[in-house]
Amino acid sequence: MSRATQQETDNDNQFHILANKISQIRLGTEDIFQQTQQESSLLDSLGDNMGNLMTGLRGTASNLTRVMNANPHVSRLVLLGLIGFFIIWSLYKLL
Repeated sequence: MSRATQQETDNDNQFHILANKISQIRLGTEDIFQQTQQESSLLDSLGDNMGNLMTGLRGTASNLTRVMNANPHVSRLVLLGLIGFFIIWSLYKLL
């Protein structure tokens, strides 16, 4: 085998090794891209859900404010009842 033929064979082997490495890198980047797309859609969904939650919370807070301003005496009684409940519940959990 001549020197040129040996060098050509070595070049072909190195080319195939390089092609395999590029193929593996391409597969890895495709997997990363797909996972990034899935996580992006999950984050978008979570953002939408949090927006809906905040809208509901604002509505509930405005309703609560309206009720408390309409009848402050009843509001104080409800607040005292809730505080009492949480105190009793906390003591029960500790014991």
